[in-house]
Amino acid sequence: MTKIEREIGAIGHRASICFAAVFANGARYQNRAGTPAFTLVFRRPEAELRIAALGHVGVLESYFQESLDIEGDLALAFRAGYDGGFDMRFKPLVRLRNW
Repeated sequence: MTKIEREIGAIGHRASICFAAVFANGARYQNRAGTPAFTLVFRRPEAELRIAALGHVGVLESYFQESLDIEGDLALAFRAGYDGGFDMRFKPLVRLRNW
């Protein structure tokens, strides 16, 4: 299991919103039974590395660079990330990058 798969799993454990992820290697994840409100589709491994390094900033950059697709409700995708605490991690690295 890759670092990003563990990160997505940790978010999924804490988030109440049902979602799925399809990783660049073809592996799939869904955090709970039901119809996912959104699906993260990693088109390239670089998106996984960027998100593992930069957290929510990496999500935005990967989405804008079209190496990550978010199929479904974009607002719920961000809510799940916030509910899962993803926005509270990576702050030192993001601060350094922004500096």
